[in-house]
Amino acid sequence: MALVCIVVRGEPVATPRPRAVSFAGHARVYGASKAHPVHTWRERIVAAVEAQYAGPCLDGPLRLDVEFYLGRPGRLNRKKDPAGPLPCISRPDCDNLGKAVADALAGRLYGDDCQVVEWRVRKRYHAKGDGPHAVIQVRAYEEE
Repeated sequence: MALVCIVVRGEPVATPRPRAVSFAGHARVYGASKAHPVHTWRERIVAAVEAQYAGPCLDGPLRLDVEFYLGRPGRLNRKKDPAGPLPCISRPDCDNLGKAVADALAGRLYGDDCQVVEWRVRKRYHAKGDGPHAVIQVRAYEEE
């Protein structure tokens, strides 16, 4: 059973990988600019947590289950296409989507993302009539 279940509306955005360049013989590493859409996505996650969860930060080892429902392409909106969610085999990658959520929840739902010892991330195209969103469930970790 989930300790916390949060629904975040909007198109999920993956955390971009850090980039490195060599300039005058020195390496420089930089991340996403403040204008990158991942920052807006993280703000949406934080707003959803504040609106849907009023409890304290969670302690101990945690399991994070996230289902991403990405925008459904027009080629899958035909009458003959299934109405329910469909697997998404295009970009963005699951691990980069999950990292954006884990980072946004740190300090708000749990103390640090190192508390997440297990996670399951799924990405799908949303069902017809629905929109892009993410369903985030946080559970206490249980050894099998």
